[in-house]
Amino acid sequence: MAYRPVPNPATWTQSDWYVDWVGGNDKNDGTSPSKAVKTVNGGVVAKWGTTSPILAQTTTLHILSPQPLNAEEIVLEPIIEGMVQFIILGTPQLVASFSLGTVTSKNRTTNTQFSAAGFTAGGVASFQLVHNTTAGKDSWCFIRSVGAGVAQLTQPLAALVPGVDTTYFPNPAEVDTWAAGDTVSVYVPCLLNLRAIEITGGGASDAAATSPALWLEYLHIPDASGVPGTSVFAPQWNQYILLQSCFLEAYLSTFQPAFQTTLTNCSLYGASINNTFVLGGSIHDLGVLATGTNWFDADAIIEAASGISGEFVMGAMDLLSSIAGHGGVYMRLDPLNTYGAILWGGAGSLNMQSGGTFYNTSGTTWALSVYVPTLQLNGVATGTSYTPGTGLWTSAIALNVTNLDTYKGLQDPISGARFTK
Repeated sequence: MAYRPVPNPATWTQSDWYVDWVGGNDKNDGTSPSKAVKTVNGGVVAKWGTTSPILAQTTTLHILSPQPLNAEEIVLEPIIEGMVQFIILGTPQLVASFSLGTVTSKNRTTNTQFSAAGFTAGGVASFQLVHNTTAGKDSWCFIRSVGAGVAQLTQPLAALVPGVDTTYFPNPAEVDTWAAGDTVSVYVPCLLNLRAIEITGGGASDAAATSPALWLEYLHIPDASGVPGTSVFAPQWNQYILLQSCFLEAYLSTFQPAFQTTLTNCSLYGASINNTFVLGGSIHDLGVLATGTNWFDADAIIEAASGISGEFVMGAMDLLSSIAGHGGVYMRLDPLNTYGAILWGGAGSLNMQSGGTFYNTSGTTWALSVYVPTLQLNGVATGTSYTPGTGLWTSAIALNVTNLDTYKGLQDPISGARFTK
């Protein structure tokens, strides 16, 4: 008998799936909002017949309404062919629309955080998205905290577009022109009980320089325990992944083999990252543990004590807590994109430990590129200078930007920790 291959299910060629916990039915085909399925497992995975469909076209799951916590346990392992994407696109849920009151613009040199008044509508809370819909100011940010109608906000960024923005290191526009009277809408990211996702395959060798293979947007990924920062969300892949405008209560881990992970305008309870590019947004409560190679830019905010090792490159970063540069760390202040090269943050401290080096390659002076109030070498706020040619060592010099400029850097000769150009 001649061999007859079993054809792939027709559902593997469906490019758009609509999932609606409120109005969907898993008996529907999921091809439009009016035919939405109710769940990912029962409505999509069951029709694929596997958690690992082979997808030869860009495939998007449109999540139309949020799920209750632990409504299902979603595990997805799609295999893609060629330069296509697997996209999960949440639908943010509107809380309120209104006009901004007084806006306090960020000021890096005075360590002034970006904030705005007018957030008095019922239901407005921390970790919600804000969309400025004023002409010429289309951009998104997160509420870090809100009190007495004043919201502390992350850096507004123009949204990247799936399938259009294909740069390996994307460069979304910063929008620093928010002003009183601007029209904004506040949204809750769409809760999806996504426990695990693994993206494999790809048919081109230049995947790292093209569109992300996996794109997650406007999602609230909850902690399975119900207590933020307790469980871990660890997506796995062998290509490039991007998360945009996502709120992660689960602790994020990017310690998986990948070309690159990009987080743009994301709000994270905490993260352990490797080979990750962080643009805007904030990492709060549990801070960040960074190893390998990582990049921060677009005034990304670190709000809790954090540890850094490996290679850590900063363009523009807002430090509101402390960073410990672990032994042997290589930290570099460098103009990665168009946001400049500046490290700032009113309550921040930077402590370089044994063997750690902080390189200022910003192209300007320490006084014009570092606005962190506390600099330390192994926990001490003084350093030693060395004058080549004379062999002169001068110790107990106060570790501040003025002296870093005067002495061309300072170091701890015993541990090898240093600040230098």
